[in-house]
Amino acid sequence: MTDLKVAFPIPVLSVNNYLWDALKSIDGTLDAQYDYMPIFPLADSKAGDQGWGNKTYIVYDELMKFRAKPFYGVHKVQVMYFIRGDAEGVLSWTNAIAHILDRQDSSAQDINQYNRENNPSCGIYFHDTKVFQVDSTNEERMDLSVRQYYTASMIVEVNYHLTNTNGFD
Repeated sequence: MTDLKVAFPIPVLSVNNYLWDALKSIDGTLDAQYDYMPIFPLADSKAGDQGWGNKTYIVYDELMKFRAKPFYGVHKVQVMYFIRGDAEGVLSWTNAIAHILDRQDSSAQDINQYNRENNPSCGIYFHDTKVFQVDSTNEERMDLSVRQYYTASMIVEVNYHLTNTNGFD
């Protein structure tokens, strides 16, 4: 019997792993600053419990989207990123995420290459990615309840298909 996570892989996990690897490859200090990947699902209580200090981190959620094309094999998901931290960290991470992931098929191919090298049995092929910023980062978006000062919201839209249909094709 197959585990559901293997039968139906979760695309946002591949995007998150690629994004964190890309951020670390650009800023060599991130590995020393963080003991773990600072990207948490919305329902993960660890996100608010960590001793972040002034460190920037990401909380995410995902939404399945209606497909604009009739071919059922290609799926669309939107990942909502909430980047939290001080103003400089939030602005720099938001800018970096946009440049890394808003390259449509080029960023999708980079995610596919990352998966081939780091998780060859991941079971997902990415077609393209797009990034939208939902709101601005300003004092009105301060979130003192999570011990951080600023939050920016972004949507990363991803088109993909599963490479192993497990009989559901």
